[in-house]
Amino acid sequence: AVAEYSNETMTIERDSNMYEGIIKDDNQSQVFGSIHDGIFEGMITLSNGEEFWIESSFPYNASVPFHSFIYSTDEIEMPESTERMMR
Repeated sequence: AVAEYSNETMTIERDSNMYEGIIKDDNQSQVFGSIHDGIFEGMITLSNGEEFWIESSFPYNASVPFHSFIYSTDEIEMPESTERMMR
């Protein structure tokens, strides 16, 4: 595959479905994830520290009219301990 960014062309190896990059105009950002069935799943970290997860919607509900969820990690409530996860 070939990608273009800032008028530069680069070749992406197809041996792997893992990708890493940055957000255009935010050189301190980080994007990491994979592509499954044409849908990106991964994490975006902006230079201001904000983090976002992107997930396919299909495991949750295949009938929704969109293919992905994107949400801030600030919206995730993690259990206080692994003991709570066992309940």
